[in-house]
Amino acid sequence: TETHDPFDIFVKMRTGFGEGPGANTDGVFWVAGGSVYEAFSGKELAVFEGFDVGKGIQISDNHIRQFSRKIFWFRDPTTGEIMTEFEGKPVQPIVYECQIIDYHSEEDGSIAYSVEASPRLSKGAVPKTKIATQMAGPHQMMINTPVFLDIPIPEERGGGRYQAWEFYDYNVDPSFPLDRPATGVWCREGRLPPFNMDSKVVSRASMYRVDSYDELPERMRELVESSHPHFKEPPKDEKEVAEIFGKR
Repeated sequence: TETHDPFDIFVKMRTGFGEGPGANTDGVFWVAGGSVYEAFSGKELAVFEGFDVGKGIQISDNHIRQFSRKIFWFRDPTTGEIMTEFEGKPVQPIVYECQIIDYHSEEDGSIAYSVEASPRLSKGAVPKTKIATQMAGPHQMMINTPVFLDIPIPEERGGGRYQAWEFYDYNVDPSFPLDRPATGVWCREGRLPPFNMDSKVVSRASMYRVDSYDELPERMRELVESSHPHFKEPPKDEKEVAEIFGKR
């Protein structure tokens, strides 16, 4: 029976880092679409779509660093048009100009990750957490990545705490066949202005990986080319990340 290193498979799937089938040194795109719901009625408040683009570099044998950015647009669940307001409050796309996420292969065989840089989170705001993997038959690896947030909100922004949880669940064939791309599902409960301000919004999305910008849906590419052309590729390196943070 063929064995697979979960760390190698995960970082190749998520970032394109590695060798052979599934590797892409230029980076990979994760395309996602889903809905935002009112908890606990299930009322659909918005639909959203977008993507994450990222690449990986090797820091050491057991340490891969991800450089990525992501953008998501909200659409009206009835008309499908881009939302600009919700109940009189402005709606903006969710834009992360850059992120740095580190992945470590631990001595016990597990995978750990930490968020090293993010526009909306200070370093250490997301506790270092383990990623769980499991084979389901010989051709499918299941990968679960949890995210937990519980951080104070500055008084000038209203005070209180920003609390949320998220789960990313991926499925990938470790042989990375071209006709069966890696897929995933994501779910979240937490604060999401302007739809809800007290951590009572539920979001969910389905996602899949593509290896080039040209494979993104046409209407996403139109939005990128009109307003966010640098989202055609991931951040190049830490210098670019530092420059982006320096402009904030």
